[in-house]
Amino acid sequence: MVAAAADRLDGARRLANRCGAGGAAREYPRRVNQVFHWEEWRQPGPMRWFVAIAWVVILAKCALVWWAIGHRNVPVHPLWVIGPTLAMAALATLLWATHDED
Repeated sequence: MVAAAADRLDGARRLANRCGAGGAAREYPRRVNQVFHWEEWRQPGPMRWFVAIAWVVILAKCALVWWAIGHRNVPVHPLWVIGPTLAMAALATLLWATHDED
C-alpha cells in the first residue's frame, strides 16, 4: 500500500515536471491566444498560386453556371448552385489560410 502511494506520488511529480510545475504562472503557447494575422512566410509561394488559380476556376465555373441556367431556361435559380460552391470554397480557403503547421 505504501509502495503504491509512493508510485502515485512519483508519477504526479513526473507529470508536474513534464507539464511545467509553475501552476498559474505557467505561460501558454502563443498560438492559443494568437489573433489571425496574414503572414506571407507561412504559406509557400506555389501554394498561394494554386489557391489563386483554384479561385479563378471556381469563379469561371460560377459564371458558366449562371449563363447556362439562364440560357437553357432551367427552373432553378443559379444561386442554389453558386451559393454553396462559393461558401465551401471560402471555408476551405479560410481553413487553409489560418492553419498552423506543427
